[in-house]
Amino acid sequence: MPTPHKTRSGVMRNLNVQPRSPASRVMLVCFCIMLTFALACSACGGGSEQRASHDPANEWGSPDIYDDFSGTNPEFQLDNPAGVAHGWYADGRFNITYPAKGWWTWYSGSSSAMNFYVDVVVYNGDQCLDRDAVGLLYRYIQGSDSGLMFGVTCGGGYFKGLTGWLGAGNGVCLFTNANPSGPTDLDCSAIWEHPTSSHINDGPGAANRLGVLAQDNQITMYINGHEVDSITISPTVPQYGEFALYLGSTQPDNASASFDDFSVWLEPSEGP
Repeated sequence: MPTPHKTRSGVMRNLNVQPRSPASRVMLVCFCIMLTFALACSACGGGSEQRASHDPANEWGSPDIYDDFSGTNPEFQLDNPAGVAHGWYADGRFNITYPAKGWWTWYSGSSSAMNFYVDVVVYNGDQCLDRDAVGLLYRYIQGSDSGLMFGVTCGGGYFKGLTGWLGAGNGVCLFTNANPSGPTDLDCSAIWEHPTSSHINDGPGAANRLGVLAQDNQITMYINGHEVDSITISPTVPQYGEFALYLGSTQPDNASASFDDFSVWLEPSEGP
């Protein structure tokens, strides 16, 4: 794809081949302004693979932790060949498949943090159903298999919750309010209604950039650079832990997800 500079230059050369009437020149000026704006914003449109101009991560420079999923310096654990779920690096992404309905699976990374901004590009599976889910865990503790979760569904919803909270069993649960303080503030039924956002790209193969800003007990969630939700968590919720990538399956087969461009900024100086 040509750079905006080359494209604009090429258009102007073509348009200046012959004289134009005043009305035509006005139309051409308007066209050029519109074209310039479109080209300038082509990188910030949906914010899926490339960060949007309004993305909070633009304030912090290069990340402290980064995995481009080339597999040369993997942040996340590799697949267990004996397992039912499969996770592996290929084609510049981390991929997860899981052939069982109603189950979640995740692969944890090697880095831990308390206060951070993390983001990752997630891709819905090519045959996803509405409630198939993809996202990340943060402040994840392997020993208790517990941590906070944020992700999106194939149907255009998003998920804010956790797994393994004391008193709530080991299932995946949805936060039911913005100030969860105990198991009574969770829905662990797995039949919850997902919140929705116009900033989510939905459907098979769709890409979304998920971001989480964690500052002590304040958690703010982003989709494609837009703030979509926030919660204030209880001290009983994990405050420090690893990151993990997850897939939630609602079909007996063909459930899959992919990930790219995982980045973490540690102790960001201030919120966006």
